[in-house]
Amino acid sequence: MNKEVVTKYLEFLNKREGYDAFEAYLFFNIAPVIEGVKPASLVRITNRLNFLTLWDDIKERIKIYGIEHLELKTHCGNSVVIFYNKEMLNEYVNRKDIRDFLDNIGYANCSTLDTMLENLKSKFHNTCPHEIGIFLGYPLEDTKEFIKNEGKNCLLCGYWKVYNDEQSARCIFQRYDNAKKIILNQIINRSVRNLYCI
Repeated sequence: MNKEVVTKYLEFLNKREGYDAFEAYLFFNIAPVIEGVKPASLVRITNRLNFLTLWDDIKERIKIYGIEHLELKTHCGNSVVIFYNKEMLNEYVNRKDIRDFLDNIGYANCSTLDTMLENLKSKFHNTCPHEIGIFLGYPLEDTKEFIKNEGKNCLLCGYWKVYNDEQSARCIFQRYDNAKKIILNQIINRSVRNLYCI
């Protein structure tokens, strides 16, 4: 992640409180999904700055245009939520090579994206399953290598651990960074509210 963007984001976040701070946190973290360059993002919501309480207050009413969400786990004052573009994620997980991989690790009986996500949620009960990378749009081969290498020996560590095609991964990382810049500017200029309603 670009240090300049992170610094600008943190400076902005530190000057906000309540819903304004939570909005900045949430939209910054799901920016690549909002901008359509990533099918899903995983966000950990804690009660730092009262975020979990704010989330509990709005989660049933918040509508982020084009994006859905599912709480995968809530435990010890934390909530792990996947925010996703349903059409984009459905297309990705049903790509033949991706579907074959998922079928072999316990998703064979899942006929829809919703049932896949519910299966993912049930696996989250005990641990963060490695296939979460697939649901976040990470390359299949990198997900497989991550599992095989137990997260070690990667070529590059960014939004995910890269084991293949470092150049392509860097380009994707840049697209994610650009999406965060766009959304951060909207947050700062208060135009992000056009993206959602409560």
